[in-house]
Amino acid sequence: MKLILLSVLALWTYSTNAASFYDLKSAFDSNHQDVLSQNLDVQFHNFQDARLFERKLRDKFPEKPAYIHDSKLNVPVMLENGCTYYINSSLICDCTSMTDFPVSLPPDVTFVVIKSTKIEQIPEFALEASSSTITQVEIIDNRKVQNVSRHFSKGATAIKYLYLSGNSEITSWDFEMNIFSIFAENNQLIHLVLENNNISSLGEDEYPPVLPNLEYLSLADNPIRILGSFVFTPLKESMIKSLNLQNCQLNSIQQGSLEVFTLLEHLDLHQNPGLFQQDPVNFINIAMTLSKNLNNLGLSSNQLTDIPSEGLKYLNKSLVTLNLGGNYFPRLGEKESDRFTYMPVLEELNLDFSGVVSIHQATFDNLVSLSSISMVPNQMTEFPIALLLPSLTSIYLQIGSAPGVNKEFMFPKNLFIARNMTKLESLKIENAKIKSITSDHLNGLEGLECLSLSRCQFEYIEEDMFSGLSSLRNLSLDYVHSGNSISWATIQGPRKLVYLDLTETSLVKVDDFLKIQDTSRQIEVLNITGALRHVPGGTQLHFIKYFEHLRVLEIGSNQIRSWNESLFNCLPELETVRMTRNGMNFALTRAMIMDFFNSTSLTLLDLSENIFECNDMVYKFVKYAQLYTKVHIVGYNNGTGYSCAVTGTGELKTFKTFASNGEDIIEGWDGKPPKTSHPVLEITLSSGTAFLVAGLISLLVYRNRWYLRYYYICYKQKNKEIQRKEPFLYDAFISYSKNDENWVNEKLVTFLEESEPRLRLCIHQRDFKVGNTIVENIVEAIDSSRKVIIVLTKSYMNSSWCMFESQLTQHRLMNEAGNVIIVKLVSNEETIPSSIKQIISRVTYLPMNKDDPLPSPYLLPSSANTMHASNWRKLKVSLIDQ
Repeated sequence: MKLILLSVLALWTYSTNAASFYDLKSAFDSNHQDVLSQNLDVQFHNFQDARLFERKLRDKFPEKPAYIHDSKLNVPVMLENGCTYYINSSLICDCTSMTDFPVSLPPDVTFVVIKSTKIEQIPEFALEASSSTITQVEIIDNRKVQNVSRHFSKGATAIKYLYLSGNSEITSWDFEMNIFSIFAENNQLIHLVLENNNISSLGEDEYPPVLPNLEYLSLADNPIRILGSFVFTPLKESMIKSLNLQNCQLNSIQQGSLEVFTLLEHLDLHQNPGLFQQDPVNFINIAMTLSKNLNNLGLSSNQLTDIPSEGLKYLNKSLVTLNLGGNYFPRLGEKESDRFTYMPVLEELNLDFSGVVSIHQATFDNLVSLSSISMVPNQMTEFPIALLLPSLTSIYLQIGSAPGVNKEFMFPKNLFIARNMTKLESLKIENAKIKSITSDHLNGLEGLECLSLSRCQFEYIEEDMFSGLSSLRNLSLDYVHSGNSISWATIQGPRKLVYLDLTETSLVKVDDFLKIQDTSRQIEVLNITGALRHVPGGTQLHFIKYFEHLRVLEIGSNQIRSWNESLFNCLPELETVRMTRNGMNFALTRAMIMDFFNSTSLTLLDLSENIFECNDMVYKFVKYAQLYTKVHIVGYNNGTGYSCAVTGTGELKTFKTFASNGEDIIEGWDGKPPKTSHPVLEITLSSGTAFLVAGLISLLVYRNRWYLRYYYICYKQKNKEIQRKEPFLYDAFISYSKNDENWVNEKLVTFLEESEPRLRLCIHQRDFKVGNTIVENIVEAIDSSRKVIIVLTKSYMNSSWCMFESQLTQHRLMNEAGNVIIVKLVSNEETIPSSIKQIISRVTYLPMNKDDPLPSPYLLPSSANTMHASNWRKLKVSLIDQ
């Protein structure tokens, strides 16, 4: 923390100490870090803590490749050691109770993660089992690891990406002469990340060349302190282009240490103040030995108070990006020695959080190719003349003030036209207090594409002030406050505008929208969150239909209640609508339902943090949400995430509870209040025809006696819905013929109940209740089981009783086709009855043979049994998939 406190001085906006920046600087000059650490109580408003602030200033380096599992192709299997193995893919070990490194990795794994475990040692040959297939390894945040064996990656010759980081309690690195000797056999490595592993020494002795393909090396957040002359000699034949030495507590980089990196393009020395404070000549000596290819240099948070121009001279022919953020340059360029040296190819300069109060107008004169500069935040009180460079394409200024101070920011008219700023594409002046702003302030910016005045305060804003910005595409006026009225007419003019942000910028009227119809036609992203809250006469939304090309609409926090005419039917490209935090009494209407589901190409809808009125349209919303699955409804959670208030009582109910009495919403539901179903066989005989049909009825009753018994049970329960909901007593009920009993008990039941994960099955000879009729037992078994397995054989199809069971299953689960699984042990399709074919056409089925062997307990089949084992695995996955 002490190392970044001077950087924190730049955050005057966030300090609770009322002393001026110069008083704080004096305190630093006299007492250095101890005074600052004891007397500064820094409060961060824009960042959660100092650590997040510190990360903000770090350079960005190559990211590790993302690894995505396809659960359909790569079936997940839980192993005994707590790891999850994705077949033919990856091994994820993130069990917090895990104490030992996996003894043997699966032979075909390509991606390994060992994260947040309690393992204490990374042993020898840890990756050898998958040496020919494994390409990416992440051993991260294992805070109990104390020892890393020298041969832990030995034999793993296919690894390309190795991330060993966050294991901060390591006390012993077992290596021979040099730490890079550990990776001598990993010749394919491209990324080697060894961050925050408590590495205090890299070794001193020379070692033969290793890692010829390495491009990115990170040693960040290790207490290395000294880089000896020979520490990197094992990498002299590598291809390293990026070197991350952030926060290594470096005091010395000895001569020759970095000379081996002849291809180096990016070096970050963020937060190593010892290199610069003990002897300023240190950086000059370092710069003299750096690669002539170096184009990106990070020197942020190093307690610099002067621009290190003497060292930068040695890099002036190659350096394109320079990060000096988090240092302290209050009067930048005031001294001639504190101005930038001639750097003809430098394009990007970062001075964020550097306490800039003023800039001498000649500070950047030698940066003839500078295209982008950022100073976020700063304490300037006027727009600096020094920034009027014809080469600039991007300027980012965020103005801040000490607590209790609200100084005016001087922004003269016609600044840009006088200095030929035609290349400027992005201008951001944020959080500034400006007296007035007119079109004259933006003269000469015909090429400007992005303008942000976010969080600015104005006494006056001129109408049509943006009319001269013919190239403007992005305009941000979020949280802007003005003494005069802001209306749609204020932003008329730019005809290429595609992005408009008016968040919490109060619009006083919307009726003048016709004035900017030509401007609005191209807008694709519109954010008016909170902007309509104070419109006289209530929120009127009719203007939205003029945005013909709108793709994203954010319109939350506007106390919107409803609309009765379609708003989106003229917006065929609309994809995202966010309408959150509108409060109580949000009443859905038919027009709104049509807009959300029928009138657009909507794919994302966010109506969260609202309380709706419980009305008939809630039923419609639930129905369409079930049918139109292409629309992702944020926070909806199948009806449990949105709530409505009952008229009169104010009782809150979830959409699901209100629309269906808490039952699962099923496809085909008509969107009306649930009605009681009456599956009753009513036999009413006319007395005049009783004798004529008596014989026929007797025959029908006998042949269908079990069906009649079932309908009788349904009749007794006519006022009850079919009760099928979690928690279920059984995972599955098995319907099978008695002739297949041996196969069912010896293979099917054995596999499902005795291999991991173990399932609970309902078997009629074991689990049917004594005293109940057979029909009652079947109905209860189906209703108390999550799924039903039909073992389809020739015996099953020839059994009228089994066919009765299958039809009962079809009736009870008519809306849950995915919960019926057919294990098909017959191959002749012509012998299958049409009733069974109808079921097969709607549900999952697995073709199997009675002779198929069971897979091994670990579900890792041999190649000879892969197909059969795959069917067994698919069966289990189908059963555990809810």
